[in-house]
Amino acid sequence: MERRLKTFAHEEVLTSCDACGGIELHTVDARAHVMECGGCGYRFVNPRPTQAAIAAAYSDPHAYDHWLREEEGRARMWRKRLDLVERLSPGNRGRLLDVGAGIGTFLALARDRGWEVAGTELSESAIRLARERHHLELIAAQLEDARLSEGAFRVVTLWHVLEHVPSPSAVLRTARRLLAPDGLVVVAVPNDARAMVAPRRLKRLLTRTAYERYSPVVPGEEVHLSHFRPEVLKRLLRRAGFDPGRVTVDDQYPRPSAWTSTRVALTRALAWTGLNLGNSLLVSARRT
Repeated sequence: MERRLKTFAHEEVLTSCDACGGIELHTVDARAHVMECGGCGYRFVNPRPTQAAIAAAYSDPHAYDHWLREEEGRARMWRKRLDLVERLSPGNRGRLLDVGAGIGTFLALARDRGWEVAGTELSESAIRLARERHHLELIAAQLEDARLSEGAFRVVTLWHVLEHVPSPSAVLRTARRLLAPDGLVVVAVPNDARAMVAPRRLKRLLTRTAYERYSPVVPGEEVHLSHFRPEVLKRLLRRAGFDPGRVTVDDQYPRPSAWTSTRVALTRALAWTGLNLGNSLLVSARRT
């Protein structure tokens, strides 16, 4: 039986903000190692685990077991996301790059609709499953190291990727370089908006559980190195050379139902007022 990691060592220490380069950093949650940049408001884990340790945790043979148990629901989720991409980028299909492609379900669906697809992934387990289940050969590298051609893609998707990577700004700059002129990037991340604090506190109060805004990163769970509020995400995209649209809500439920669809519709409608109460943010942006 393979030994699984129980905890991470927080060995990497950052001295400046990845989003803006600022050095005015202060702690907002010592328990979860979360700091905030005083210049731009970007929040991130510091100190943090190494990328080698994180990749090893995600390469655990059982890391994607729950994805496979939810396979039917996840396929519906991916189809809705692909529908959205095609509404945002209508017309002829082209080349689509999915960063952090997981086990490849989204890319397989896009390929079946006529897209020419490519994907990157770090997890050895996910790469194996993508090959076995979808006959996809994912690139085993961070996007910045993937050796892809400049201007080669019409669309780049980052479905819940930016919160995991060591440098969100580097990923977005690389995505811009890989996109054709007027190419589209689609980004979804968990919502860390201040407006979310009150309803989450109320939910925990009603369920009689303690409220903690941030959780420490541990092996076997999602490792979120960054936490994004809508205004921080848009600012990051602009600095990387994109023109972002309105920040809305990602339909990120792996077991979709009438309730989840209603919830997404309501929170998307509310987001037009500037109040985003969705669990996950979604924004598309054109390369400038």
